[in-house]
Amino acid sequence: YTLVQTVKTISTTAINPLTKGQVIYVVPILFGLLLYSRYVEEYIWLSRWSTSLIVGVGVALGMRGVLLTYIISQTRTAASLPLIGETVYITLNNILMGITTLFILVYFTFTMLKGEGKTSTMVQVRRVSRMLIMVMLGAFFGSITMARLSLIAGQIRELLIAFGLLVR
Repeated sequence: YTLVQTVKTISTTAINPLTKGQVIYVVPILFGLLLYSRYVEEYIWLSRWSTSLIVGVGVALGMRGVLLTYIISQTRTAASLPLIGETVYITLNNILMGITTLFILVYFTFTMLKGEGKTSTMVQVRRVSRMLIMVMLGAFFGSITMARLSLIAGQIRELLIAFGLLVR
């Protein structure tokens, strides 16, 4: 079955287009054949071209998904928050969320140059951004720890009830 499917796939994606005059298919066919040069000791370096192309395309597709899912959607959400909320706390939260998103984007976008002193604005923004990231990661860690502790506390309670050491 596998052999038949392989021959059918090669026929439909490589041989048929070449017989119809679509010469552009020669490039991917050559890259595919170069993958098999790994089995010949003196031509093993040729397989690196195909492998690097596969890895590069995979990383590019993965980064596209990451950028769209995390960075662009987070920025769009932070930018669409209303500046004035229903209460003072919501207003402060929206302002803080917008500033935090802006600072963290600046932190990951701009790098510090060697000539910059410790008093430049960008260095100060990066320092505040680093602190904001640490606070965010600490909050994530704390919430995960509390959720797991509450789960284990519930399980310990059920075990104590099951062994008769605790009454409902």
